[in-house]
Amino acid sequence: MSSKLVPAAAIIALLAGPVGAQQSTDPAASQPAVPQPSETQEGSPEQAQTEATVNEATSAEGASAEAILAEQKDGQMLTEEIVGASVYTVEDEEIGAIQSLVFEDQQGVVAAVVGVGGFLGIGEKAVAINWDSFKDHEDGYLLEMTAADLESAPEFMTLEEKRLADEQAQMQQQMEQNSAAPAVAPQ
Repeated sequence: MSSKLVPAAAIIALLAGPVGAQQSTDPAASQPAVPQPSETQEGSPEQAQTEATVNEATSAEGASAEAILAEQKDGQMLTEEIVGASVYTVEDEEIGAIQSLVFEDQQGVVAAVVGVGGFLGIGEKAVAINWDSFKDHEDGYLLEMTAADLESAPEFMTLEEKRLADEQAQMQQQMEQNSAAPAVAPQ
């Protein structure tokens, strides 16, 4: 489908270019912002800079048109609509709320981290659940799981939390090795 959109967009851009140029009545607007090659000596640093500036502007315009999303479309969600939303079990019991989303390169959202258990945030643990497991619910999202399923699930660890836990385990191991080694009395 995108292979059909690119030629169509190119045709529209070509047609819109001359129309936009004809609409300008400001003589300064028709003047180029950078010196033209005829105004600089061929091979001069000014000409090289001018060509680089023109090439950068041209490539930026093409990239910008593809990189900018002008409006939200049907089927697209904003993170603010998801993060903080309540999560319900199959028993229609509110089990927690979505705390964050896990994204993967080129795949979009792969999981949502839900705070489960605890009371008023105390004793709560984070559980990451595959995004495909979430269904729409009138007050948030529905999981086809029970509260016991979620409470017995392993706690989700971010890369930073994992790194810190590994460092702590190494330090603990070093301390145990140091305390197990016999002390050498000075002579």
